[in-house]
This record gives sequence, C-alpha cells and structure tokens, in this order.
Amino acid sequence: MNTNIIETLNQYEATGMRSQPDIIWTKANDCIITDDNDKEYIDFSSGVMITNSGHNNQKIKDAIMKQLDSGIFTTYMFPNSAKADLLKSLSKVIPQSHKVALYSTGTEVTEAALKITQLWGKKNKPNSKNLIISYVNSFHGRTLGAQLAGGVPSLADWIPKELSHKFIHHVPFPDGIYSNVSEFNSFTHTLDTNNIEYNDISAVIIECYQGGVGSFVPSAYMNDLVQWCKNNNIILIVDEIQSGCGRTGKFWAYEHYGIQPDIILAGKGISSSLPLSALIAREDIINLCDIGTLNTTHSGNAVCCAAANANLEFIESNRLVENAFNMGQILSTELNKISQKFTDKIRAFYSKGLIACIHVGNQETKKSNNILAKKIVNECLKNGLMLYYPGGPDGATIKIAPPLTINKELLINGCDIIMKVLEQV
Repeated sequence: MNTNIIETLNQYEATGMRSQPDIIWTKANDCIITDDNDKEYIDFSSGVMITNSGHNNQKIKDAIMKQLDSGIFTTYMFPNSAKADLLKSLSKVIPQSHKVALYSTGTEVTEAALKITQLWGKKNKPNSKNLIISYVNSFHGRTLGAQLAGGVPSLADWIPKELSHKFIHHVPFPDGIYSNVSEFNSFTHTLDTNNIEYNDISAVIIECYQGGVGSFVPSAYMNDLVQWCKNNNIILIVDEIQSGCGRTGKFWAYEHYGIQPDIILAGKGISSSLPLSALIAREDIINLCDIGTLNTTHSGNAVCCAAANANLEFIESNRLVENAFNMGQILSTELNKISQKFTDKIRAFYSKGLIACIHVGNQETKKSNNILAKKIVNECLKNGLMLYYPGGPDGATIKIAPPLTINKELLINGCDIIMKVLEQV
C-alpha cells in the first residue's frame, strides 16, 4: 500500500468522506481492479453500481476523448450536441410522454423531483397539505430534502425535528425481512392510523429495489400502489438510481411490473463513468417549472453526456440487459447454495439480475451480525474479491453488484471466494 496517499487523505480529507477500505485503485479494466501492489480483484462493486458497462470501457473512453478534443467541456445551459444526442438516445428507453432534465448526482434528481411535485400539488390540489409518502429504510440521497425522503432515522438525525414530518411521512416497505408486511393494505393502514388524508398527498416515492435492504417490491403490492395513486390523483416517483440501466435484468426495474411511473430518477449506471443523473417525468409535470428554474451549473455537461450516450449504445449493442438477466440466474443459484450451507451466518439473501444483497446473521434467530459482515468483506478483499463495506438498516448487508459485462467464469469465481471465506470466518 502507498502509505503516502493514505496519510495525505487522513491529513486533508474530511472524516465523513472516508467509508471504504484503504485499497488504492491504480487500474481498472472491465471486471478487474488492480491496486498499487499489482494485486487484482474481481469487481463485485461496479464502483457502487456505476460501471454497468465495465471499467475503462473503450467505447465510452473514445467518446470522452472525442468530446475533449472538440474543446467543448462544458457549456452551462447553452446548447451542445452531446446533450442533444444523449436526450435522443434516452427517448428510446423512456415513456413517450416523458421529458428529461439532466443533473450530476442522484441526490440532485431527488431534490428536483420533490420540487416539481410540490409545484404540481399547488396547482392541482390547492387545498392539499402537499405531503410526500416514502418508505422505511429507503435511501434517496444526502441533502436536506433527499435525506428527509430517506427512511433511515440515524441518517437524518442532523435535521431539526420540526422538519422531519413537515411534509414527508414513511410507511413500511414490504421487504420480507425488516418488516412483516407484504400486502398493500399495510400502506393504507399506516396512513389511516396516522390520520393522513389521501387528498393531502401529492406524491409517493419508492424504490422497486430498495437499495439499503436489497429486496424487491412484491408484484401485487406494486400493482395495488399504482392503482391507488391513479384513484387518488397522486404522482408515483420511482427511484431507479441504483436499479436502472439494465442492473436488474430489465432496463428499468419498474419494467418487471409492467407499470409506467409518473417520474423516474436515474443516475449511477447511466454513464458507467462520469457524474450524471436524470430526472425523467411526464411532460405536464416537469414543465411546471418556468424557464431557467430547473437547471444547475453542470446540467448537460458535454463530456458527461458524451460518455452516457456511448454507454447507452454499448448496453444496447452488447445486449447487457440480457446478460444481466442470464448471469443473474447463475448468481442467484450460487447465493442460494451459500445461504443453505451457512444458515448460522447468512440470515437471508435477495437477488434479481446483477444486484444481490446478503444479510449476514442467523436464519433461525433472525438476528443480524454486522461484526461478522464486515469481517466477511475484509476477508473477501484479502482473497481478491472487491466488495464495499456492509450497509443496510443494521450494517449487516453485503451488496453484490458486478459490471453487467461479467461472464460466468468470473461470476462463479467471485461466489467461490465468498464460499471459501464463510468456511473460514
């Protein structure tokens, strides 16, 4: 390890920015990461689900270099061809009734979604309290509105309590492990118990795949939610920041349910490289913002847009969504073997496409074990498998998210490392 780099970070970087093991990445190519000691790792992180098309993707790199060579790095809100090309590409994978606003991060699009739903509520429900309904254990970002929308209390304890329930309320997520609910009547029961009038609600924000827990909304629940939103004139926001761009074996996770959200939040894997995100919403909703009131400094950054456009083309031409589905079948089978063998160490697992979560703990007692979870990750790293530290409601959830380019051999090798580590810890 290059101790000079670590010492420099320790000296100058804010503590709150440090959250992962001190492994210095020096090279990355497709599904393999190399550290400063030339040790290689099979990547089961995708850089927190960013590199859907693999690290150092040549097509994306060529697009970035071409844009750099043009001399146009950023144009603020003046038009550029890279943004136009990207929006045209996005139009092929989103509902025809929707338009797009580009940003840099997932947190930004969450904030933008909260803004436009408030505007929509004021116009369409003038006597409403304009409430937003979100879910327990959800995560939508780290800024004020996004953190309020998130459902992990410990992450929002910095926010004044008088704001915590001002316009956002949380209902149980049907995750099958941290809550006992699976049917939609739990949603309406929670609202009724808290005396929340349906007409006071402007929007519901949900992750089809809840990133912090790793479970997916049951189909019947999602269909009931969609119908309830329609019946009560309520906007449905689907957060696809982690689950979009092919990650779950469909381009969008909501496609597993055959539904069409009013608002879609996208980010991370949309570029497979540089910071970019997208607010995708029905035209009548997104156009409530007057000219110049929805943009940000780096909206439609030319270099990021060039990368994203190349990424979308690569995903399509290389059938990565299909590969995510096929490799996901193998991943699920391997994790099932692990779960059945180590009932005292693996409490449960969830998997769809190339996203999976292992909940470390005991299947019989239902207790989580965050100490063991972190030890498993550290040992996997020693054995050449790149994972990031456990998360989830109790810090015992290990997330598995390899690039969508991964092949069967690497995928099984990575799972074999997990099996080997579990035999030793």
